[in-house]
Amino acid sequence: MAKKINLRDQVRDYLLKEMTKGTLDLGKTINLAAVSRALNLSVTPIREALAQLQQAHIIKAVPNRGFIIAELDVKEAEDLYDLVASLEVMAIENREFSETDIINLRKQQDVFENAANAIARIQADMEFHRLLTQGFENELALQLLYDLKTKDGVIPSGEEEYNYFLAVLFPAEQLKILPYNRVVLDLRMSEEEFINKVKTNFTIESANSPSPNKEKEICMYLSGKWHLLKPNENVKKADDVGGNLDVSILQNYILQPFLGVVDIRTDTNIDFIGGIRGTQELEKLVDSGKAQVAFSMYPVSVDDLINISDAGETMPPKSTWFEPKLRDGLVVHTI
Repeated sequence: MAKKINLRDQVRDYLLKEMTKGTLDLGKTINLAAVSRALNLSVTPIREALAQLQQAHIIKAVPNRGFIIAELDVKEAEDLYDLVASLEVMAIENREFSETDIINLRKQQDVFENAANAIARIQADMEFHRLLTQGFENELALQLLYDLKTKDGVIPSGEEEYNYFLAVLFPAEQLKILPYNRVVLDLRMSEEEFINKVKTNFTIESANSPSPNKEKEICMYLSGKWHLLKPNENVKKADDVGGNLDVSILQNYILQPFLGVVDIRTDTNIDFIGGIRGTQELEKLVDSGKAQVAFSMYPVSVDDLINISDAGETMPPKSTWFEPKLRDGLVVHTI
């Protein structure tokens, strides 16, 4: 005999399926009007269904907002997994499996293994476990199991707004990558001692220009003179792409070992000068005594950016200065 489904249960099942599919986003208000249009029903049975889901702790009511899908923290999820496992074991132990049941389970296992993405895989897994327990005759336990698995299986769709961020596109011919130069405020040693330390990893020549002409060259301004640094045999090729950038070589073979600059983002003994300000700014800072040494870098290339992205790496901090710069502004999102 077919089980009669009233309007309230119909709404409830629809909402649970939409949650499982990720169509209803976590933390977002459930749009009663949209549900009403989708099911061609009045708002009254929809409100009754939401009240049921609230009692099951699948959704929660928020003052002045309405109903939203409740989110789980890690501890709650772990506890629910244990409870779901216990109920499923009880259901399996108290039902019989026909040959058709086994065939359907194997088919669903194939669906799971061939799922195209994480959401499809979770949906396939939930359907597998539904087939696994559907022959259990204790309807109250099955309903409780269904509620718990729905709460534990509510997943982000990947389309939630928090998955996105503002971005801007520039035509390649308009984009310029300038160097991000460095100045060190205090050597904390004599200049002669510092020069001798640098010579362990670099050859030092008199520079014809304050800016390097190619990669793997760094210009250093010290005591009113520009010097050209070239890595020697002590500078080894790094295993990662980013480790071979000039800024990484400077960091790993001068700044950190000789000047104690471990984290350039937080160390107060180092400052950064965008390439748009030119090498004159470096000279000005050193000549005025505000800094003791300056390093002029060769700009990172677009190929470097692409190679690092393809390798799944992130750019070292303070390694690129892009032009043009966007104007400052404030973007307000409606809550």
